[in-house]
Amino acid sequence: MAWRTGIEEPPYLEVHASSVEHFTDELRAKPADLDRYRTRAEVLYFDKKLLSDEILKFFNIVTTPSGLIRGWYLDQEAFSRSLKGEISLHSRMQGRPELGIIKTEESPDFAYAKGLLHMEISQRWVPLSPGALVPYTWYSDWRSNRPGYFLFEGGSLYQILRYEVKTAPEYQSRFHLVEKLPDDRYAEVYLRAVSPSERAAT
Repeated sequence: MAWRTGIEEPPYLEVHASSVEHFTDELRAKPADLDRYRTRAEVLYFDKKLLSDEILKFFNIVTTPSGLIRGWYLDQEAFSRSLKGEISLHSRMQGRPELGIIKTEESPDFAYAKGLLHMEISQRWVPLSPGALVPYTWYSDWRSNRPGYFLFEGGSLYQILRYEVKTAPEYQSRFHLVEKLPDDRYAEVYLRAVSPSERAAT
């Protein structure tokens, strides 16, 4: 279908309609036939929940940097209640992840780590700028000397030790970030792994 863009002469906007299922099938069966879409298409809008992994890759729609670990925040009260068996950490992981980190450093014994903080904004996991930390409970609790915990996919649990702002222009290429911060200043969190003995119910 050709659609004129509102002027009397070309250019025209050419529209091709397809279902996600059909386009995915064509990608698997005849990928070379779709090369014209790879080179002449621009992604204006997408909903990653409705698209297949093949389509996301074909149109180079990158929403998550490699190595991102999604997680949830536990304040001191929630952690104490989990130790007493009043709440289950597993049930906490059923909700939508609240934040993500990419580990930038980890000790040889895996007891300590540093992570680059991320949030999901408009379907993309992007790094948090230092100024964006302020509204979050996990940051305000720490500033009030009530450091909490991050529970990550897979069940690993870390105590928050502190936050640091780091100027690191190399982070964009090193960690394949979805978005580069304009001033190359990133928010990192220092973490201590909570051992199984600490997590045992009292």
